[in-house]
Amino acid sequence: MKVPRTFGQFVVSCILCCFVSGSFAQTSPKLTISKIPPASVQVNWTNQVGISYHVQFTTNLTKPFSPLEDAFSADPLVTVYASTALNPIGFFRIQVPTNSSTANVQIFSPSNSLTVSGEISVNMGAQLGTQVQGVNLYLDSALVGYLNSGGMSFNLDTTHFINGQHTIYVGAVDSGNNETLSSSITLDFENSVRWLDADTLFNSFMPIDVTADFFPADWLVTVTDTNNTIVRTITGSTSDGNISTAWDGTDDNGQPLPVENFYQINVDVTSSGSSSMMMASSMASKLGATSVSSALNSHGVPEFTVQKPAPNPLTAYLATLQIYNNLTPIERFIYPPLPEQPANDPYATTTIKMSARDLFLALHKSSNQATARTAMASPNASGSGSGSTGAAVWWENSWSSAQTIIARVPISGAYGTSISTFCNQLSALIENAADTVGNNRGVFQTTVQLIQSSSDLSNLTNNIATANVRAFYFNGHGNTNSIGTTTATVSAKNLGTVLGNYYQPFKAGKLLTISTHKPFSFVFLDGCDMGLGDFPETFGIPKAATSQSYENYHKHKRNFMGWTGPVTFQFNNVHFSWTQKFWTTWLNDPSYDKSIKDAVDTANANNPSVLNNVPIIRYGSDTMTWSD
Repeated sequence: MKVPRTFGQFVVSCILCCFVSGSFAQTSPKLTISKIPPASVQVNWTNQVGISYHVQFTTNLTKPFSPLEDAFSADPLVTVYASTALNPIGFFRIQVPTNSSTANVQIFSPSNSLTVSGEISVNMGAQLGTQVQGVNLYLDSALVGYLNSGGMSFNLDTTHFINGQHTIYVGAVDSGNNETLSSSITLDFENSVRWLDADTLFNSFMPIDVTADFFPADWLVTVTDTNNTIVRTITGSTSDGNISTAWDGTDDNGQPLPVENFYQINVDVTSSGSSSMMMASSMASKLGATSVSSALNSHGVPEFTVQKPAPNPLTAYLATLQIYNNLTPIERFIYPPLPEQPANDPYATTTIKMSARDLFLALHKSSNQATARTAMASPNASGSGSGSTGAAVWWENSWSSAQTIIARVPISGAYGTSISTFCNQLSALIENAADTVGNNRGVFQTTVQLIQSSSDLSNLTNNIATANVRAFYFNGHGNTNSIGTTTATVSAKNLGTVLGNYYQPFKAGKLLTISTHKPFSFVFLDGCDMGLGDFPETFGIPKAATSQSYENYHKHKRNFMGWTGPVTFQFNNVHFSWTQKFWTTWLNDPSYDKSIKDAVDTANANNPSVLNNVPIIRYGSDTMTWSD
């Protein structure tokens, strides 16, 4: 269908290509086009809810169409815009994929091998055989972005990662929980100010480690809550560009802030003479002040007193009197009485008290480099420069390790008997360990759960959500985003919703953070492809967090393990042997202080073919022990 519309010199042709079959056979999409002043056009069309769509654009029908927007929507009405100032003539094409479409996912921008800084947009497109339920963004194989509605575009803050080359790719998940990955691109991150650890969770305190390429410099940390209120400020200076401090979860009055909440941390850095006092002196100079002094307030936060010339009090009084004399009698009745006439004092001063935060922000506003997130100062330069980096963090509630769920699916034959026997042996090992490590650390319901029906799977989901369960071992069927039997599965997305562990944006989608209402200490999904999807985040174990962050910063360590491809248990027992060796190594230590890395290394040495076949992948703390 081709529907031309003419708006002055702007001609728009919309070509709607709808290939809808099977369960997607609904009302055909309809298009409307309207001119949006001053220089853009708006295209609306009725969408089939949950179905991905592809909007393409060209200025000339003799040229190929290029992607304008690829997305999926929960809304029945979709709106896209195009500039009429840049393109006086344009043609749109809107496509809905079909069940027979060849799966294809790609990154449209940025281009490969670019040098980038600050916040960038990663735009992707997906052509899948069924509807899209989510898209993932991966950086160096760690999940750093997730969308489940709207346009397929990610905001990625490159200042939250170390400088240098990074590999980026995206994945689209269809309604069957199958993830299709794009080819990867390599980008070179170059930021003058950058966060050193991309962690987004904390229990008792949040470490803040930032480096700047210009120094000496003064820095300001601001913590903002979901009401956009600055609740805490920390200031300091650095002589070598390294900034290391921490936030303990309290406000500027030393009062604890709410747990299980999002907070945004910004670190602003400005080159200076190396001290906050010199910043104050610089600000006093800009204000034309006569003097400046500094002292700590009752909360231990630097506060500066700046004295500067003020208008002659008599001059101000006479200006007010002139206004008063022009008022009507009724207006004078409601006007506040005039104060007594002050003395003529041309040397009057006014005193201004500024917090370190106010002072720092005032300096930024008075500089041409104010809040320049992408400013590129020369490395190791002592000249002027400024920049910032940010993070959205989630304050977890206190939680204990507690009990372990062991579950398996039935497998026929001798191999199934071996699996059953092993799971019972594992249960006994955990019960024996509970006598030493304590803290209610036994097997949940003291039994191995057999999962062979949808009802069993539902019970398993309910048990996983039980408050005193914090560890989970599952031996059975699965793929990148679901576990269960051959006939019934539960998706990672739904399980994450039940547990309250999922990614969500902080402040209009600018910063993506995982919220963890019920995180797990340890999860081992012992089945096909289970280490490749969203399961780590489902159980509150983010892929993006480094092992160091768990070792140094978190009250509770955590770890996730899963296989990186199909594991053909029915044809060989190599992976089963690996599993046995791992568990017996980790749990046969009398003091239960063997690290998970040591147990994995031992299992790898015992079954080296696993490394070349379908190796294990793990996220979280390398040093975590069963005692942890």
